[in-house]
Amino acid sequence: YYVLVSDSVMVSILIIAYYFYVKEKYLLFVLLSSLAILTKEPALFLLFPLGLAALFRKDWKKMIVVGSVLVIPVCWHLYLSYRFPNWRPGRLTGFILPFGGLICCMGSIWSQLAAGSNVKELARLLSRFPLVVLFFLGVFLPFTGKLKKGWEFRISFLLVLFMVGTAGYYHFWSVYENVSRMFTLSIPILLLLMNEDKTIRKQEYILVTILILFLFLIKVLFISKQMNYQVGF
Repeated sequence: YYVLVSDSVMVSILIIAYYFYVKEKYLLFVLLSSLAILTKEPALFLLFPLGLAALFRKDWKKMIVVGSVLVIPVCWHLYLSYRFPNWRPGRLTGFILPFGGLICCMGSIWSQLAAGSNVKELARLLSRFPLVVLFFLGVFLPFTGKLKKGWEFRISFLLVLFMVGTAGYYHFWSVYENVSRMFTLSIPILLLLMNEDKTIRKQEYILVTILILFLFLIKVLFISKQMNYQVGF
């Protein structure tokens, strides 16, 4: 719940879809990939590089298969456009501000350090600093190892980091849970890349991820207040 279940569900469906892609069970791949996109659009960050890889290898069958995953989401978008004519995807650009969230996040930490009066607020702001470190480690990671190996997963990894880097402050970087969940897809992509290239510089990214997970569990168990619940209807 804390990291928004839709991201976890999207990643789970996407990995199952990729399994069927490898096994060449394309109908199941298309259906599950379409469902993953409808669950959360960042699923495209893995599917798009798969299509590029098929194009590069001139595997027309796989190109058509990967392209087919867009049919259901496009039909769904057309339905939404008809059902809600006042809504347009362009509104999403209000959430995009390249490095704006990162800059504001670091600026708020610096301002609080300069003030030095509210220790609790400083601790809250510093809780997001490991995510900043993770971001820059992630930007560096795809350019290590043998670049020709697993290049589609390198592109996929960078697309996830692009999403994090362009996330605004108000809706994302100001809320720990909102920005932390954006890294979710990077973990399975990293595993797929590691399977292709054993020489990538991955240790730092993995260690910081484990540290963030540990700090997150501490936050959930001992810091965050228990949420209210209701019994009955």
